[in-house]
Amino acid sequence: MLVVPPARRLEFLHSLPVRALWGVGGRTAEVLEGLGVTTVRQLAETPEDLLRRRLGVAGAQLRRLAWGDDEREVETQREEKSIGAEETFAEDVSSTETLHEEILRLSHRIAARLRAAGLSAQGVSLKLRYRDFETLTRSTTLTHPTQSALTIRTRAAGLLDRLGARPQPVRLIGVRAERLSREGGALQLSFDRAETNWIDAENVLDAVARRFPGAAVGPASLLRPEGHGSEEGTSQGRPSGRDAGTE
Repeated sequence: MLVVPPARRLEFLHSLPVRALWGVGGRTAEVLEGLGVTTVRQLAETPEDLLRRRLGVAGAQLRRLAWGDDEREVETQREEKSIGAEETFAEDVSSTETLHEEILRLSHRIAARLRAAGLSAQGVSLKLRYRDFETLTRSTTLTHPTQSALTIRTRAAGLLDRLGARPQPVRLIGVRAERLSREGGALQLSFDRAETNWIDAENVLDAVARRFPGAAVGPASLLRPEGHGSEEGTSQGRPSGRDAGTE
């Protein structure tokens, strides 16, 4: 994060290339560079009449921006484009079963966030980072938008399986829900009764979590026997940390 004090805003602004200025696209940049303008400082020092002749009203607007004169309000909120979650393992993982378990865990975290935000996803992507930090992603499109962890998990697991034999152990795995839409829109509903039942169950999990914030409620397949994962017997694949993100 870079903080620019008000007294130094022009110093910072004028140090930037002209292409960094809002409104300067490829064609506009070509025109400005034809005038010998490659920095915001040079743009600020260019006569307004010349800019108007070459760029019209936009030329005068760009010159004002080059002097830090911008009356647009700052937008502090934006529509989420995707919701994802990742896990970095304490030890690199070779076990497909462990990766499937982590996909299930991540899918539930993502689905809960989708429902809390009133969003549905029509795309799912999988991210893998191997031991040597090589990273790959795969994605798929759903037939209808969903908030179901079952659907997200099924599609993400399918992406993993389609990769076939992995060349090396996995250091990080991530799942992301994409192509988000608001509830209440024109959505194609699922005719899969299993998915409907699963969503009903997930809604109950949400209600329990709201009523008892400290309760650990989730799929039975993610439960571990007492003592599992202790320091004496840390299992391969136990997550070392998490990084969930929203775009």
